[in-house]
Amino acid sequence: MIRYIKQYNEYILENKKDIFGHDYNNLLTNISDEDAGLTYIEPKKALDNKINHLKKLQKSKDNITLYRIVFCVNKEDIDISKIGHHFVDDTENLHEDMLDYLYINAQKENSEIGEYDAWLISIETNTSNIDYHETILTYSLHPNEDEITVIDDTKISVNDIYPYYE
Repeated sequence: MIRYIKQYNEYILENKKDIFGHDYNNLLTNISDEDAGLTYIEPKKALDNKINHLKKLQKSKDNITLYRIVFCVNKEDIDISKIGHHFVDDTENLHEDMLDYLYINAQKENSEIGEYDAWLISIETNTSNIDYHETILTYSLHPNEDEITVIDDTKISVNDIYPYYE
């Protein structure tokens, strides 16, 4: 069992063997890899901050608002019954590299999609619907994406869908 010490309003991990089903050292090795692209913060500090954030979410059992970008020509083309599993909890995490990646993939599906045909989807789900195991692994491999993985996309409610570039 992991024990936590409350210090300066943060949870400091005492035993780092089992982090949402992963070994802490393996996660640290992932995030420390040059291919992870982490340059703005020390890998250990970034990982510890993310673990603390996820532990707080897991403990809260509250609803959380998450965001996702979808590229399509018309809002009506968005199938909200299959909204997806990968979101961010802060629109600041929707950086240009991520948007370019999403646009390029959308263009492969439909060549009529323009680079500004992006829709921001705001959803709400309970923190118990977060896949903490997958979220921390993905974060350790791609820390600049800072995504949160939802377990069941049928257990979300769509709050709003609006053009991202307006």
